[in-house]
Amino acid sequence: MKKKHIVFLIAALAAAAAVPVIWLVITSVSVRPEPPMEKVTYKGVEYAYADFLTGCVLEQLKSLDSPPSDNTLEGIKATAMALDCSARYLIKTGKALDGGYPCMDFINDKEALLYFGEELYLYKKYAAEAAEYAIKAGYNIGGEVAFLPVCRISSGTLISPEDSGYSHTAKLYCSKDEKAAFYKGGCQLTADGIAEIMITRYPSLIIPPDESKWISEIVRDDTGSVLRLNVCGINMSAEEFRRIFSVRSPAFEISYTQRLYSFETKGDGCNMGMSVYSAVRLSMRGYKAEEILREFYV
Repeated sequence: MKKKHIVFLIAALAAAAAVPVIWLVITSVSVRPEPPMEKVTYKGVEYAYADFLTGCVLEQLKSLDSPPSDNTLEGIKATAMALDCSARYLIKTGKALDGGYPCMDFINDKEALLYFGEELYLYKKYAAEAAEYAIKAGYNIGGEVAFLPVCRISSGTLISPEDSGYSHTAKLYCSKDEKAAFYKGGCQLTADGIAEIMITRYPSLIIPPDESKWISEIVRDDTGSVLRLNVCGINMSAEEFRRIFSVRSPAFEISYTQRLYSFETKGDGCNMGMSVYSAVRLSMRGYKAEEILREFYV
């Protein structure tokens, strides 16, 4: 074979070998379905999207047993990726990030400093790194953005997709959550407080006279989590009720005595989708962020 033919043959083989590599490079930088957002508005304040997502991640880290570290980063990344997907879904569908249900939970720098104190720098370091990773990844479900619920600590069993209304979630048993330092909680609502909140939200509402029946018609799933209920004649979902009255979890027991409603709660958050507490535990076992997401969303 002539020398020039050998040169051409080598060049052709090199080009053929490079095709898969080129294809891989092209597809690897084309994973994200749309360009990342730059700015968003939340409660009337404009934020750089990376800062906003960092604040959303920080809000979900509030119930960790200890500050984040390198071995929990993958769980925090998974949290950021789910939150990013949810934010993009709300914006794409024309919904406000801060209103109605579903919506995003966000903590600003001032509130974060009050909550985390001198450890804020550490929490924010990992939250910001996770947010940056999520924005670059552009995680989605089956090529589409969707709202992916996230809770800080589950009740021990996440609400099923049939009961939650979110088809991409899974009903999972998260027994390790029951050992979380902030697993159990409680709060009280006075009759006057309930009346004030309800009249503010529903100005034409006529409050029933029997205070002991103001919270009634409670519907639960098979694990005891509340799905919906009636408050002063208004039917609402458990998530709407939880947010309006600052009850930590829909997994609660309720009692009434002397104009006072008392709640004993299990878990922290909506009890749907992904438990951040369990995600962090999976991270500590060596799971990567994408593997953690596949545990909770389908």
